Amino acid sequence: MPKIAPTLPRRKAMSCLGSLGLGLALGGLSGSSQAQTDATIDETWTDAARARDVPLRIRVPVDAGPWPVVLFSHGLGGSRAGADVWGRAWQAAGLLVVHVQHAGSDIEVARGGMAALRSAATTAQLLARVADVGFVIDEILRRQAAALPIWAAVQTQRIGMAGHSFGAQTAQALAGQRYPVPGSLREPRLAAFLALSGSPARASTMSLQQQFGAVDRPFMAATGSLDGDPLGGALTGATRASVYEGLPPGQRALLWLEEADHMTFAGNASPRIKGRGAFERAAATWTLEVRHHAVVAEVTTRWWQSTLAGSAEQRARAAAELRRVSLAGAGDRLTLG
Repeated sequence: MPKIAPTLPRRKAMSCLGSLGLGLALGGLSGSSQAQTDATIDETWTDAARARDVPLRIRVPVDAGPWPVVLFSHGLGGSRAGADVWGRAWQAAGLLVVHVQHAGSDIEVARGGMAALRSAATTAQLLARVADVGFVIDEILRRQAAALPIWAAVQTQRIGMAGHSFGAQTAQALAGQRYPVPGSLREPRLAAFLALSGSPARASTMSLQQQFGAVDRPFMAATGSLDGDPLGGALTGATRASVYEGLPPGQRALLWLEEADHMTFAGNASPRIKGRGAFERAAATWTLEVRHHAVVAEVTTRWWQSTLAGSAEQRARAAAELRRVSLAGAGDRLTLG
């Protein structure tokens, strides 16, 4: 990774770093769009500066707003269609949810098999993802300022960032995770974060506190006892949970679910994947998945309400409700603070 001063303009910084290896049909929105039947809108926005298309799935709440926003970054080989369990739960709670699809590490790569997926798990792709999110925020702010339909009702000071797996690493970078090079990928316009199956940097010489000690906004990590490494590496649920240990006390949270695996936290309602061969999922995981999904949906919804709600009273009430959420099993835990 090239050296980069944190004072460089964001667009220029991303350019330098990038050189490395619901059924609504609303008018006034630019870009290609396709109305869905489950209260969603699919659109593709084009970042002209990078000549790059960014597909989105936008979930609009039924109430009139104003709405906080949650951006979601999929895992390696995923798409904007994933994480529908989380997206629908957050939408129902009054959050406008934007699922961001990342070319170069999305479903098109997955069609090339495991070798193609491994080749896409690179610093260059992480930087492209970070730039995608920066572009989406730029565009949301532009549309909100122009009072365009949907976007006129968003609260641009209350934008959260979530992701699964590679998407969780994207959220970590945007939250201010440090790397052993000068500069930062921190995105100051984001107010809170959620990393589902996140992880520290692989083979890093930096301590957990060095990596995550600069994160200065609310951050929740979520993982489970069977949350291993789909690419065949040494990651475990305990490794993924260690992100919490590196975060500064006071605004951090950790959700741990026994028997939950990597696909549990992908949040896909259908099809439910059993896997086979080396990827076969444990019987207990399969049995508990619907319950685990309900727990993660409730916990993360309360998390967003406690960090993105408009008033201090609303945030305090949501925080109290978060502490009372019933978990799925005796070994599950929710650690706050």
